[in-house]
Amino acid sequence: LILLLYVSIRERSLKLKMSRLAMTDDLTGCPNRRNAMYQAKLMLNNQVNKKDSMIIAILDVDNFKIINDTYGHDIGDKVLQNLTLIMIDALRETDVMARYGGEEFIILLPNAGEKEIRMVFLRIQSALKQHVCEYHGETIALPITVSIGAAIVSHVPDELAEKEQKLLLHNIIKKADNKTYEAKEEGKDQLK
Repeated sequence: LILLLYVSIRERSLKLKMSRLAMTDDLTGCPNRRNAMYQAKLMLNNQVNKKDSMIIAILDVDNFKIINDTYGHDIGDKVLQNLTLIMIDALRETDVMARYGGEEFIILLPNAGEKEIRMVFLRIQSALKQHVCEYHGETIALPITVSIGAAIVSHVPDELAEKEQKLLLHNIIKKADNKTYEAKEEGKDQLK
């Protein structure tokens, strides 16, 4: 009986660990893309028939390839880890951010509009101006910039089928991603 109890507890612990790993980015420790999509679907469901808007934004590190090429991938990884901490400090408790891919992050702001995403961007921008990267006891002054594209979601139709909800979410993210490209093409270090 004790052995069965031990095996059961161990199995449950492993399942929880595997579930956590499946929803977390290994490098940064922040939620991963799968987790972000799950959170975004929940937020869209909560957005139905509400007066408040929400924001879905894509943040991309400017000139990240140059950082990797100049300082190496270890420093590039450290930059992403530092950026994760900076974003956590810049966001509200209700906001969600996740690593979306490479040097891109997705930011979900419920009950938010232009004012809130602008405040988040300014806090991130300010913190990045003083960014230093500590690596193997060495401090490297490495100010970096980011470009953010944001899409405002002001109305979500009720009773969307799962396929329709996926398409809506895809279109919103695509809009935010396109705005990120606009920000980069227009000089980087800005919010669109």
